[in-house]
Amino acid sequence: MCCPEILTKTPKLTNPKASDYVDVNVKTLRHNHYDNIFALGDCAALPTSKTAAAVAGQVGTLEKNICDIINGGQGNVSEVTEFDYRAKPLETLPIDQGKERYLFYFTKTYLLPPLYWDGLLRAKPLETLPIDQGKERYLFYFTKTYLLPPLYWDGLL
Repeated sequence: MCCPEILTKTPKLTNPKASDYVDVNVKTLRHNHYDNIFALGDCAALPTSKTAAAVAGQVGTLEKNICDIINGGQGNVSEVTEFDYRAKPLETLPIDQGKERYLFYFTKTYLLPPLYWDGLLRAKPLETLPIDQGKERYLFYFTKTYLLPPLYWDGLL
C-alpha cells in the first residue's frame, strides 16, 4: 500500500523514511513540526496496519487531543492501545489469549457479528442494538448456563 497521491506532492508534511506518509507522533497523532495538523489511518506514518480496526483505536486519542486544544490545553494526550508499535501484542485480558478457549469462539461467533453489522457500520450506540432484554431468549439462557461458569472458574469474574 502506498500513500495517497496528494501526500507525495506535499513534502513538508510527509516523512521520506516512512514511505511519504504524514509525519506524526505515534502517541499523540499530532504532526511533529506543525502543531495544527493531525493524521490517522491510511495517511499517517504509524507502524500499524492501515485498517478500520487501527483507525478505531486511534480515534479516541485524536478526539481527546482536539478537544484539549479547543479547551485551551496542549493536545498531548496519549492513550494506551491494545497493540505495541514493535509488533508485539499487548494482552487485554488476565488470561493467556494464545490458548484456544470456548469463550473466544463464543465471542467471535455470537457477540462480535451483531456489534459489527448493527452497531459499528450503522454508527448506533450499544443501547439501540435490536435485543429486547425483557424477553426470555435462548441467548440469555446460553450465556447464563454455558458462558458465565467458565468465565467464573477461569478467574475473570
